[in-house]
Amino acid sequence: MSPVDAVQSRAAVAAAAKRIPLVQVDRRVNVDSDVVSVDHGRGIQLVLEHLIGEGCCSFAFVTTAGRSSIARERLEAYIRCVRPIDRASASRVLAGDSRSPGQRGARRLAGDYCPEAVVCANDLIAVGVLQGLRGQGIRAPEDVAVTGYDDSILAGVVEPKLTTVRQPLGPLGQEAVRLVISAIESRPSETGAPAAPELVVRESSTKPGRRKDSGAGVAKHGGDAADVYASSSTAKGKKRSRARAL
Repeated sequence: MSPVDAVQSRAAVAAAAKRIPLVQVDRRVNVDSDVVSVDHGRGIQLVLEHLIGEGCCSFAFVTTAGRSSIARERLEAYIRCVRPIDRASASRVLAGDSRSPGQRGARRLAGDYCPEAVVCANDLIAVGVLQGLRGQGIRAPEDVAVTGYDDSILAGVVEPKLTTVRQPLGPLGQEAVRLVISAIESRPSETGAPAAPELVVRESSTKPGRRKDSGAGVAKHGGDAADVYASSSTAKGKKRSRARAL
């Protein structure tokens, strides 16, 4: 099962777990069962490391108003990773439902203070942000970088193509099947560590002058976002001071 809501789904998941062997996949509620998950904190960290490498020093996060576990994890990871870089960016969080929060968020950012990068909790929101920014005459990535999460089919067809985080769906499914078979056969089996995501770099976050090729790149590694920022150039440090002043 992949519970939709961390609160409202709990009763249904708990009832099912009492009747049959159950594995929660990625999304989860507070129920005693096996869980197969992705390290979403690492995914957000990869996004911020990439954006810092592109020279971005101020950020905003656009997410859903829903209560899924992954939405909460991605938001918490953004705040934790971005605070050492730019404290003001840790408070620049916009929330809503479906694609509309992306479009509304883009209008709010354009009317207030548009950061150098907008990090979105999923690809659908990111598409809304791109459309909203375009409607305000703001270009991505020339004026502001935009990233998504999930590497859905939207990421490769929207213009500009979307930088996003890819989840290891195959390994997740294999691990879930392994756990549920072990439970059916009453064999002990330990849940593994959260699966590692990958950063897929496309056009929406890469400044044209810095783009090395026209294809997508995938990153799985990197240090803590604060450490990456500490190694930035003096010019980026000046940008950081300006962003904080704003």
